[in-house]
Amino acid sequence: MARRRRSRPPARNLSAIAVATSLFAVSLLVLGAIIYLYASTPSAPTLDRETLCPSDGPRSVTVVLLDTSDSLSVLARTELKVALEDLAYKTPIHGLLELRVIPSPNPGGTIAFSKCNPGDGSNLSEITAAPQLVRRRWQAGFREPLEQALRAGFDGADAKSSPIMESIQQITAERFASDVDQLKERRLIIASDMIQNSDGYSQYKGDLSYERFQKSSAYQRLQANLYGAAVSIIYVPRSGVNINSVSHLSFWERWINASNGTLVAAKRVQGAS
Repeated sequence: MARRRRSRPPARNLSAIAVATSLFAVSLLVLGAIIYLYASTPSAPTLDRETLCPSDGPRSVTVVLLDTSDSLSVLARTELKVALEDLAYKTPIHGLLELRVIPSPNPGGTIAFSKCNPGDGSNLSEITAAPQLVRRRWQAGFREPLEQALRAGFDGADAKSSPIMESIQQITAERFASDVDQLKERRLIIASDMIQNSDGYSQYKGDLSYERFQKSSAYQRLQANLYGAAVSIIYVPRSGVNINSVSHLSFWERWINASNGTLVAAKRVQGAS
């Protein structure tokens, strides 16, 4: 009796099965990748609606002290605004940026802007987040109010005193003294002619030596604690004031070091006020 030959499945059925198997394997890989992305992406902190800061506090603090005790020239104002905006936009995500203006009736300057950087969404994935929504929030809640505050901050009036040291003391006491674990970075940016002029010690008279300052009646009162902050100085030259910039910078570097801080950068803008 002749053997019955086994029927083989048509070739097209085998191809369909192979394609289906491949698609299933790819789907599993894609699904696994998506699950991994969601699992490995750190959850965003809850932000305060007004300040945009995490509910458990900012991750860093950057304070900009803008000294408008003398009016600024158009050129100095333009360059200074660009420099400050550039530094401001480098504020770490979820870090506090605060703009303070002197002269002011308040010891540490008038707070013109104080918000955390929520991030502009450029570091977010289209799959696990909504970067366009985050970008709009950053634009409306952080960038536009900051630019508005900077424009208004330059409209200062001439003042008889310039208590730079006193302002820094108050700022550090209010913003840098916190020992919260997540506060990884403290930055102070000073835009000023840096000419200290207050009761007990003035740099408009006498030499700029640190030794003269140490002998002054205000030495003990004007000591500060910067709590390890990184300090940047943006020099704004004043017309009619002849001060040796090298000696002046050397003085401030010594004062900053003695105050537990580090001078990390110094630049000079064009155009005397």
